Amino acid sequence: MKKILVAFDGTFFSEGALEYAFNLSTNNGDLIVGVFIEDLSYVGYATLFGEDYFTFNDALLNKLEHEDDTKFSLSIARFETLCKASGKNYQVHLNKGVPVNELVRESLFADLIVIGYRTFFSNIIGEASFLKDILQEAACPVMAVPDQCAPFKSILLTFDGKPSSVYAIKQFTQLLPDVYNGLDVVLLSITKSKEEKLEYSQLMQEYLAVHYREVKFENFAGEANEAILSIAESMKSPLIIMGAFGRNVVSRFFSRSTASKILKHQSLPIFVCHK
Repeated sequence: MKKILVAFDGTFFSEGALEYAFNLSTNNGDLIVGVFIEDLSYVGYATLFGEDYFTFNDALLNKLEHEDDTKFSLSIARFETLCKASGKNYQVHLNKGVPVNELVRESLFADLIVIGYRTFFSNIIGEASFLKDILQEAACPVMAVPDQCAPFKSILLTFDGKPSSVYAIKQFTQLLPDVYNGLDVVLLSITKSKEEKLEYSQLMQEYLAVHYREVKFENFAGEANEAILSIAESMKSPLIIMGAFGRNVVSRFFSRSTASKILKHQSLPIFVCHK
């Protein structure tokens, strides 16, 4: 049984993210929790800079808050309607606070977070800072998905020879065994140079042989984010499993240039996990 969080910002409802969660929920005992977060980070700015920092008068601020409340209510109603129609066990958590902090707190008591790329990305200028923070700080695996749901046709496992990369692969393998059954699986081994030899390669292959019917092995020397995108673009609708490359690579992977490539393809869901 799994507890899956689906994160919404309240003003944008990602039906694709919810559909992905439905597809990942294969047990009648699974619980899908819609986490709707009202962003109160502006309160901190008001405290720091004073009320004059905002040019809103009280009437305008009340109007904006009322509009947000209406959008939240509509999003929650839509979530409940879709969950009931799909016969899923569900709960609604309505949180108020700084979105990153609230979702990280919720992640302590969940098996997986599903979040649409554009849920907290569409109104952010430049890098997808919220998404990167969640990928780096969450206490459970995170699946960042396109807002148009597409079935997985292959799995791309990423490996750099370090125990942390093994941990990410094991978390995916044990948490979502029904996802990869019957799919093409590729293990991408990444080194900094062609001469470098990865530690634990033989043991990694032995582990995969127990859990996967067949695995294709690819090697790439160079930058991790370039390697992942290069191999993913040659595969059919892959789900990317990563977590071996630390915070810096996650940050680069969701830089403006790389994220734009992911969003352009609209078919690159990513499972991120770290210790």
